[in-house]
This record gives sequence, structure tokens and C-alpha cells, in this order.
Amino acid sequence: MPNKPAKYCIKMYALVDSKSFYVLNLEVYVGLQPEGPFRLSNKPEDIVLRLVEPIRNSSRNVTFANWFSGYPLLGTIQATVGTIRKNKKEIPPQLLACQNREAKSSQCAFQQDVTLISYIPKKGKNVLLISTLHHGKQWRCIWLTEISRTATDGKDTDTSSDEVLKPEMITFYNSTKDGVDIVDELSGSYIMFLGTVKNGHLLYFFLLLNSAGINAMVIYNANHPEANVKRIFFLETIRIISD
Repeated sequence: MPNKPAKYCIKMYALVDSKSFYVLNLEVYVGLQPEGPFRLSNKPEDIVLRLVEPIRNSSRNVTFANWFSGYPLLGTIQATVGTIRKNKKEIPPQLLACQNREAKSSQCAFQQDVTLISYIPKKGKNVLLISTLHHGKQWRCIWLTEISRTATDGKDTDTSSDEVLKPEMITFYNSTKDGVDIVDELSGSYIMFLGTVKNGHLLYFFLLLNSAGINAMVIYNANHPEANVKRIFFLETIRIISD
């Protein structure tokens, strides 16, 4: 993808644990296939349902980017949070307007087990999120203290005057949204030979090996927390053993 850290002209979708960065599932985008068993729907909601199949009914939350999010998907997964594009027909017009709204303000809409929130991080900017996790009694706001940088010594200082009310849905989304991007960066940091690989099948193979290396390190560190092995050392150890 042009706007991603690794640019190999390959489009892949991934389901990644947001804390450990373990890659649970991958799907390669191959376009529209001929009629037959390998022809699958490329609709965002269908891609998500295939990706989350290994964790279905496990009470895990799934955090989406706005390309995947939409109202039809929410009823098929137990707990979801995601940004949503402003052109979705299910968004009330009142939540789209931001001209006369104050910075750090929020508006919410509720329907059955779904919460839609419009948050104004700064004047004139509107962020929309939709969730089935934050609903009813679970939905609330929490106080956060923003950090500002001083102009004198360049150090971060805690400014209590900058306390703002921010929806928990926003803070939860921000804390869980970067799993795929971090795995992408890890892949780009250590993967080898991709620049010279011309065969598409071999390129896919190397990418899968790299994901397997990430997962192996996650499992090793989970079983040996005292070791805290860095990835470059872990991969070097694997290479030596394989040699």
C-alpha cells in the first residue's frame, strides 16, 4: 500500500493482537477471481468476517479502521469499535455538523446495542466512531490530563489547566488501533531479500516467514518473560539454528 511503511505492491489484510502484536490471521487481496471455490467477496464486512473466524465467540473486541466499519457489520461480531466514514447513510446529520461546536465536545447517538459518537478534537475537525462495546452503562467519559511542551527547557510538563473531558470510546480506540501498523513496521525493519525478489509466489512466502518470525518471538517472550529477547537477536538465533 502506498501509504504504509512496507511498499511491496502487495495488499494484505491482517488481524493482530493490539497488546502482543501476535498475527492471528492474514488474507491476501487477489482481486476478483474466476467462478469457483477461490472466488470470495471483497466487501469490507465479508473480509472482516473471514479474518475474525479464529476468535469468533471468544468475547474479544475487534477494532476497525474506517474502511471496514459500517452498521451492517456490527450485528455479526460481539464487540467492536471503529472509526466510520462520514458518507455512511446511517449517520444522523446532527453528528456530521461541526461548525458551531466547541473543541473537545462530544455528541452521541444510540440505537439498540450500538453507540455512535461525534468528537471534536479541535475547532472544525470531526471524528466519528461507532461501537458495540461502549454502550449503556459501559459508556462514560473519563478525565485526561494533556501534556504540553514548555518553550524554555523543552521538557514535558504536566499542565492541570489542560484537563479535558474525552470519551472513553476515543481513548480505547487510540489504545488498540495500531496493532497492524506496528507489525507492518516490524516486518519492514528486518525483512530481507524482498527488493530482489521478482517471483510473486516467493515474495508471499517471505512475507509469511516474516509474520511467523514475529509470532515466534511473541510466543517465546510470553513463555520466558524474564528473557525479554529483542527481535533482531531472536531472528539471528533462528538463522544460526537453521544453518
